Amino acid sequence: MNTASPWVVIARSIANRPGPYVACFGAFLVFFNSAILVGLSIEWAFEGIEAGDRGQVWWAALALAASEALRLGSFHPGMWTFAAYKSLVATHFRVTMLDAQVASGGPDAARPVSSPAAATPQFRDDPEELVLLGDGVLDFAGGLVFAVVAVGLMGSAEPTAAIVAIGATLLVAAGSAGLDRALKAARRAERDAEGRLTELLGDLLGSAATVSVNGATGDASRAVDRLAIERRRHAVRSRVLESGIQAFAQGLGPIALALVLLLGLPAVVDGRLGAAELALFATYFSYLSILPRSAGTLLARRSQATVSIDKMSRIAGSPEQLVASRSLPILARDPEPDPAGGAVGHGGRDGADRLAVLEVRGLSVRAGGGAVLVPPTDLRLDAGTMTVVAGEVGAGKSLLVRALLGQLDRTDLEVAGEVWWNGKLVADRAAWFVPPHSAYVAQQPAFLTDTVLGNITLGADRWAATDPSAGSLRDAVAAAQLGPDLEDLGAGIDTMIGPRGVKLSGGQRQRLAVARALYAGADLVVLDDVSSALDLATEAALWADLRAAGATVLATSNRSVALRTADQVLTLSPGGVPAR
Repeated sequence: MNTASPWVVIARSIANRPGPYVACFGAFLVFFNSAILVGLSIEWAFEGIEAGDRGQVWWAALALAASEALRLGSFHPGMWTFAAYKSLVATHFRVTMLDAQVASGGPDAARPVSSPAAATPQFRDDPEELVLLGDGVLDFAGGLVFAVVAVGLMGSAEPTAAIVAIGATLLVAAGSAGLDRALKAARRAERDAEGRLTELLGDLLGSAATVSVNGATGDASRAVDRLAIERRRHAVRSRVLESGIQAFAQGLGPIALALVLLLGLPAVVDGRLGAAELALFATYFSYLSILPRSAGTLLARRSQATVSIDKMSRIAGSPEQLVASRSLPILARDPEPDPAGGAVGHGGRDGADRLAVLEVRGLSVRAGGGAVLVPPTDLRLDAGTMTVVAGEVGAGKSLLVRALLGQLDRTDLEVAGEVWWNGKLVADRAAWFVPPHSAYVAQQPAFLTDTVLGNITLGADRWAATDPSAGSLRDAVAAAQLGPDLEDLGAGIDTMIGPRGVKLSGGQRQRLAVARALYAGADLVVLDDVSSALDLATEAALWADLRAAGATVLATSNRSVALRTADQVLTLSPGGVPAR
């Protein structure tokens, strides 16, 4: 797919699981077009009245009741299948965007979002815009089929009616198309303003204490007010344009009926149009307003969907990745996924992949302008050894380990060199260096707003039972020197740590992240300056337990106890040559 056309995107997303949408489509075709039978039943009743045939009137009344029963009977299945379609399509887009953001590497990985808060509307609102576009297609298709049949029936009695009905629809289409560009621009400006406002609110909530102690509360409030006013201005413009299109379309129905009656007055005088035909016209024109109204709504939603697709595609990586086929077992009848294979890297490990030796050959990092940030570096790690990368601030210690793990591949930095695992070249380092091959603890580890247990297991506490290579919870907590702290916490391992782990000290957060890495049972544990906030006794115990556990450890640190514990030390200097 070389285009981000909303029609193509919604069609491809529906094609992943077409059943619910097809069923919904059929149900609403019956719902809309049962009105054909309603009009014919009313015409038949008036013909019976004109002819004085009471039996025909009663049969017409029964036919009218049956038509309404069919109409109502198709509505509820239509809504039920629409709910299934909505869940599938909206979840498809959200899961695709989330997968692209959390993918370590490979073709599914996309450039990280600049701000999680700014991306929130894309996950919350944009999938709904695509769902509404599919809903608009349902309404328009049902209205179009009804209009074709109804206009044919009316035109056979009075051609003027057909001409007026077709003219009204074309007028709505032309008016909506004329406003399409303005609506699309207004919608894009509204979403951009909403993103800036959400990003600012997220930043302020995350640094509320900093804002308060620096006396910047008033300035922050005024900044929020300015962005809120800007968003409201764009939102009002967008809603006015959207409502204008819909009101224009909806208002044409009564006008068109009045025009038919006016132009058809000579036919009434001549007796060519009787009460039965006029009743049919009145009935059908009350329903014919669906077509121009749904046409205006569909065009408005197309404009909104175009903006949403552009924003979601940036998060997913491309429009092609946004609509890529995937299995989503979310409906009640879908089979449950295999829990043993649910986590990447924690099922079906190949013994030949277990780390024996890791070789780094000529690994270097350059800035976009060509400045050397990490000089070409060679390194060999044997299984069960501990290697520490040391060096002054700015020497590139963190850059080196992140380049090794493939975490710089989606940045503007230039990474060169090779990494070999058991004598095999690692082509996609970001995809490879995840559990069970590798576990990484960053300088500033991220945490969930969850319990200590939830942040260690990340919800996958089944690993210990399904994968014998995964370290037990007790061993991970003990090796990370977290046990004494759990005893002091109110609920122990079930203590909620708050957003970003705010209820824990800096040292507790570091050790919690180490416990998480050890619990993954990875062959290689990479630690980036994880003991800077620890006291000497705790730090010594941490490095000793890591060494005694026999884990293969690659760490960055300038702490003397870490350097003494290491099997080898690699020292970096800014722009210099690594020295052992």
